[in-house]
Amino acid sequence: MQGWQTFIAWAVSKLIGVTPTASHLESLAPEDLSPTLDPVVTAMQQYPMQTVAAINTVLFEHHGYNRMQLHGNPRDAQLSSVLDNGAGHPTALAVLYMEVARRLGSPMVVQLLEGGRQCVIWPEHGGLSAQGEDFVIDPYSQGALYSRAEASYNGNMLPVAELFDVDLSSQTGLQAASRREVLAAMLAAVRDSHWCRAVGCHPEPALMTPIDVQVAASGKVQPLEGFDVARALAAAERRLLLLPKSR
Repeated sequence: MQGWQTFIAWAVSKLIGVTPTASHLESLAPEDLSPTLDPVVTAMQQYPMQTVAAINTVLFEHHGYNRMQLHGNPRDAQLSSVLDNGAGHPTALAVLYMEVARRLGSPMVVQLLEGGRQCVIWPEHGGLSAQGEDFVIDPYSQGALYSRAEASYNGNMLPVAELFDVDLSSQTGLQAASRREVLAAMLAAVRDSHWCRAVGCHPEPALMTPIDVQVAASGKVQPLEGFDVARALAAAERRLLLLPKSR
């Protein structure tokens, strides 16, 4: 246990220098880090669980990143705002988490649930295992680990699996999203937030007024005009460019 804690303390001290923030995200290039991080990369690839613990410490304790306070703020899905304000949409926090891991030479992938309203991530190569169990990471819950084996243990499913009807108990149940799908999920969050502001509906996903032509023309919503409508349309158009077959 002492060696495990020592590794995390050492890893945290190295990670603080490579975690992106608004002030130096543009200037900090991965190739500039490689000379000083080679030993870190090697060690963290060998100890993935300790790496996750170190990333969690730096992101959520040192930098204070956390889940968004309320639904309906489009800035929570915009990385520049997340870096400034510290609060983010699930997919935005997943992207931030994966970027830190990538800079450490431990790339991760993400599975989007409910169109990106929730997600889990795991190492791209080798998975995440400890004591014979496989795990996935929830970046929206400060890097909490979910055991995939628990998904079907004694009929009790993992909360994420139960809520979103996703089988995480087998390798085939994990489906990594493409970069286009990740960007589309963030654009969908921006679109939905501006739409809710435009029509004056509740921003909770289960309560929001559906984005539908018939709804817009029904007279049951506020006049569709102004800044929020334009922003919602812009996000929808960009999302359609990424995923032409999506709604």
